[in-house]
Amino acid sequence: MSLFACNLGLNVVNFPETCANNTDTDSKTNSKLLLISFDGFRWDYLDLVKKAGRNTPNFDYLIKRGVKSKRMRTTFTTSTLPNHYSMATGMYQESHGIVGKEMFDPLFNESFSKADIESTTKSFWWNNGTDDDGAEPIWITNQKSKGKDEAKGLTKTKSKIKSENWSGVLFWVGSNMNIRGHRPHYFMNYDHLFPFKLRIDLTLIWFLGKVTPINLGMMYFPEPDEFGHAVGPESPLMIDKIIELDELVGYLIQQLKEKDLFDQINIIITSDHGLAQLKGSINIDDYVNSSLFSVYGGQTVWNILPNEGEEDNVYDALKKVPNLAVYRKRDIPEEFHYRYNRRILPILVVAPEGYTLCTVGRNCSDKGGAHGYNNSLESMHAIFIAHGPSFRRGYEADTFDIVDIYPLICKILNITPAPNNGSLANVRQLLRKPPKPLMQLAAQHVTASNLSEYTPVLTIKITKLFIIVNLVQAFLLVVSCGIAVALIDMP
Repeated sequence: MSLFACNLGLNVVNFPETCANNTDTDSKTNSKLLLISFDGFRWDYLDLVKKAGRNTPNFDYLIKRGVKSKRMRTTFTTSTLPNHYSMATGMYQESHGIVGKEMFDPLFNESFSKADIESTTKSFWWNNGTDDDGAEPIWITNQKSKGKDEAKGLTKTKSKIKSENWSGVLFWVGSNMNIRGHRPHYFMNYDHLFPFKLRIDLTLIWFLGKVTPINLGMMYFPEPDEFGHAVGPESPLMIDKIIELDELVGYLIQQLKEKDLFDQINIIITSDHGLAQLKGSINIDDYVNSSLFSVYGGQTVWNILPNEGEEDNVYDALKKVPNLAVYRKRDIPEEFHYRYNRRILPILVVAPEGYTLCTVGRNCSDKGGAHGYNNSLESMHAIFIAHGPSFRRGYEADTFDIVDIYPLICKILNITPAPNNGSLANVRQLLRKPPKPLMQLAAQHVTASNLSEYTPVLTIKITKLFIIVNLVQAFLLVVSCGIAVALIDMP
């Protein structure tokens, strides 16, 4: 009997996990993400450095290997506390309830002030007034996503694979508060003097933990905002401050590479608002008696609570102030997304760009920089840079909103988002596309563009179809081989 070698050339179809899960990132990988906020880092600061003939090699390194946006639009009011909470929750300020660095809640008859730490620790501020309502920060979403009950330390999932997510949050707004019964696994009470490099070192230690390593890290830095308030964004001194922060980014890159984390961790560098150069101030006492109302806010935007019976008088007087934007609560523009919350008071006042508001007992400055203004102003827009295995390389996106960061992080970490005002569609283009599968036989009609739209059920059916087709083909080839052998052995 002559030996006849048959090559069973089966057509193989690979269905990557990205298809079955309809995601742009590989869900089989244990995705990690580090979110960094440089307070008050305006969208064009890097361009200003280049115009001055200086360089930011470390920011540029991440941009060249990653993505950036032209600008990022922050929420109104363009203030630090509200926008950091919008970034963390994906919600507008009217939705999450942190509507300023100073607030008054008429239901509880309580005041909130960034300058009074004790006033900020009451849980109803962060739950929007109830124990089971309000925004959910990303550090909670992350820890809940794998069935982890952080409060009890219990795992609810029935999966045999122990897979828990942990968050480490350093000095982010609200991160040390008990929100909806949860806190991040690692956090610290705010320490303004905590050295910048040590913030990086500590966060990377959390990523490298042996027992409960984090998959989500968040870091806050108060610069260049503090310096910008003092000198203004147009000062040549701001160039040196941005270069100083570039060196800090260089330290981060170095530490990530030394710890073999640079190519594993997705990094987002962003900010809460921009900054405008001050030109002058407006003394409100020149137009209305400030004893007729209470003010909650900063130097550029006020929530005003008139004394009983004085709302019309206060409103009419304020409307006479040149260039001042004055709104009754019901008339606040819809595009501000700043109306439907009890902490937004009967009258809203917004200074014109480059000006501050003063009254007796509320000092203001006409030098340096300020923010808080209308969020449509380019000077209030922020930076966005991202790098890592989930992001494209060398890509620049158009302007999107700060609330879109929350669904973006959820997508990268493969976790289910809580209700939010963001849109993944606005930022999906930042992500790498899933690899094209090897499509043969009946799969040739499925294109790379529509493959990710198939549901897991349909994917399973298609997979079964290919298995059947391949088995039939194999059977026919075996039969053919048998016939060929039989013919050769015939006398």
